[in-house]
Amino acid sequence: MCIVGHASEEGADDYNMDLSKRRAAAVQSYMTARGVAKARIPSTGLGEQCQRVPEATYELNRRVDFYRLDEGEACPTDCSK
Repeated sequence: MCIVGHASEEGADDYNMDLSKRRAAAVQSYMTARGVAKARIPSTGLGEQCQRVPEATYELNRRVDFYRLDEGEACPTDCSK
């Protein structure tokens, strides 16, 4: 499983990328504190590039998503998943 953080369109691009990575890392920390091996749940951030509801509401775009990974597959680096 991969943990992917997202940010709304508010703020600077570099800030939003960092924020989305911190969101995903916070969820990863929560899960590892409860016994899940960190190696099983990599995390990443995609900043503001994958807006669920562009410009309609910022709250829906501030989120963390989980993606099931197949053997050897890496976390997504774009919005194709």
